Amino acid sequence: MTTPWNKGFFWTDSWKHFLRCGQKKSFPAVRDKRQESYLRGPSAQKSGNLCRCFFRASIIESVYTRKRAISSRISDGLSCLFASFRPDCYTLPGGQKMSSHILIDIGFIYEKLPAGTHICQVYSDERERNASLLAFLLRGILAGEKCACFTENLPEKTIRDHFAESGLDYQEIIDSKAFSFARTREAYFTDNTFDPEVMLEVLKNFHKESIKKGFSNARVIGEMSPEISRIRGGERLLEYECKVTLLLEEYPITSICQYDAREFDGALIMDVVKVHPMMIVNGGVIQNPFFVPPQEFLNQSA
Repeated sequence: MTTPWNKGFFWTDSWKHFLRCGQKKSFPAVRDKRQESYLRGPSAQKSGNLCRCFFRASIIESVYTRKRAISSRISDGLSCLFASFRPDCYTLPGGQKMSSHILIDIGFIYEKLPAGTHICQVYSDERERNASLLAFLLRGILAGEKCACFTENLPEKTIRDHFAESGLDYQEIIDSKAFSFARTREAYFTDNTFDPEVMLEVLKNFHKESIKKGFSNARVIGEMSPEISRIRGGERLLEYECKVTLLLEEYPITSICQYDAREFDGALIMDVVKVHPMMIVNGGVIQNPFFVPPQEFLNQSA
């Protein structure tokens, strides 16, 4: 099936290609009959410089006209792309409403999203994962939000160095309780068990503490480990993701769940995608066309 996203409409590379073509293409001057007769007339030889200037100006005007048309088309395209993120359009696929009208910058897209958005990122290389993770955390810290990161594959030093590049003191951020870092196993697999109810309580307390301490909002980014398939309670992963979406309606923590496509089987990845209302695709965030409302998904799985 051909859709806007698999035709490349949403991809940044397509816009770059579009701009590149627009910049390289040369546009002929548009000349009317009066200009043609002037060019061929006897006065052309006497006023050669004037003619050259006249037609050079015509060419420049034509190029700028085309560039304005390109800019207009890009603007229209971006308006269509991000129309679903306007404050009056917070209905997700399946009819679910976003809980918050507080808009936040997640760091790696132009548009702001409602606080409490539940986002899935299925990635296939570390650069893609790290770019989203580092930008998401840095923007949260700069915005005065309480942030947390759960990952097995990214050294804490990488985050410290990234903050330092923006003039931030990592230890000072840790001491102020603005940021917490933990390994996936420490965060998700307490006592070698995955318990969704325990994790949901952790998220509730995280949001309550962010309000108590005066942070503007709260955000979490967590990378799921393939080890969950061997952990007691791991079969409840999809139940957990559904309940997170429901929880965020009351406790608006902006959340990104990262999954390595190379470490999980395709069937599980498809189910994971279904339980997230938003997804990251090629560096952008779109409404998930495969999203199944959490209560419906839970009823189907019962």
